[in-house]
Amino acid sequence: MTTSQLGYGASVDLRTVGQEVARKLRRKLPLAALEQMLGRVIVAGWARVEPAPPLPKPLSAAFSDNVQRTMNLIMPLKDRSAVGRAKLMKLFMDNGDLILSGLRNVGTVHSARFDILDGKLCLFSVYDGDTAGYIRDFIVSVGTFFNGLMAFVEDPPPLPVEHHVDEFVDWVTARDLVQLPEDITELCPDLEYLPRRLTVLLHDFPDLQIFSYSQYPSCTAAQIREQIHLGW
Repeated sequence: MTTSQLGYGASVDLRTVGQEVARKLRRKLPLAALEQMLGRVIVAGWARVEPAPPLPKPLSAAFSDNVQRTMNLIMPLKDRSAVGRAKLMKLFMDNGDLILSGLRNVGTVHSARFDILDGKLCLFSVYDGDTAGYIRDFIVSVGTFFNGLMAFVEDPPPLPVEHHVDEFVDWVTARDLVQLPEDITELCPDLEYLPRRLTVLLHDFPDLQIFSYSQYPSCTAAQIREQIHLGW
């Protein structure tokens, strides 16, 4: 029995107190709500005591033979109003040819799209190889477009991006969604603590990529274009 001394010879049974508190809470809260509240408290405590460590870089791809990588770049907008988004749309329309030619010239991009979701500009793409190399190639191909784009997002990197390449790579990497690895034990080799570590990871990173799929995971964009005689 766990007790706590209150002074003057008095003591209290902590287990009994805890049970009484829980009993009274159940009277006021549905059991599911109580469990959610206690779960949030417990996970927050775990996160304070043992925060999620830095993820190993690079994590394994979605498939063990995958040369393709995914990017989920999330950029909160400065002006989320309809007017602000309309100005952003004009930037894309004015630079459509530049964006398309840049994507072609990079040569490692399988697919890419820009979306506006909940006041955030998102770039979702599938590309080959190294993340930093991918970003650097984009700077060479469409650096002027990104300089204009940064005026619409919160906390932009130093500009122009072509003069601050490393800073831009770090800025993009920090805003790319965390991606769960194929081998989940990369998060925690000790399987006994893996569920706890994964829960803390989800606490620290509420938005993340769970899974991705490619029909041809081991083929580069260049190999696919060559096989279908598309050329450059």
